Amino acid sequence: MSDFPGPEFVLQAAGVLVGQAPVLLACVVGIALAAIRWKHHPRTSLLLVFGFSVLLLVPLFSALVSVAVFPVIYREMGTDKLRVVMPFLSAGTSLFAACGYLLLLWAALARRRS
Repeated sequence: MSDFPGPEFVLQAAGVLVGQAPVLLACVVGIALAAIRWKHHPRTSLLLVFGFSVLLLVPLFSALVSVAVFPVIYREMGTDKLRVVMPFLSAGTSLFAACGYLLLLWAALARRRS
C-alpha cells in the first residue's frame, strides 16, 4: 500500500481550510493593498507583505499537519507519541503566527517618510 496521499487528502485539507477562509482572504487582501501602496511606502508595504504572508502560511501549515502528519504519527507510533508531538507543533505554529503579527505591528508603528 502506498503512503502517497490520494484525492481524499486534498478533500480533507480543503475541509480544514474552509473554516480558515476569512483569515486567508484577509491575508490576500492585505498583501494586495500593500502592493498597491508600495510606491508611496515601500518599507511599510514590504513589512506588511511579509507579515501577511506568514499569517497566510499558518493555516496552510496547520491543515497539512492535521491531515498528513498526525495520521502518520498515530499510525506509526501510537497515541502516546502523538500526545507528545502535538503541543510542540502547536507551540511552533503559534510562534510562527506571532512573528507575522509582530511584522504587522512593526509596519503599523514604523516611521514613514513624508
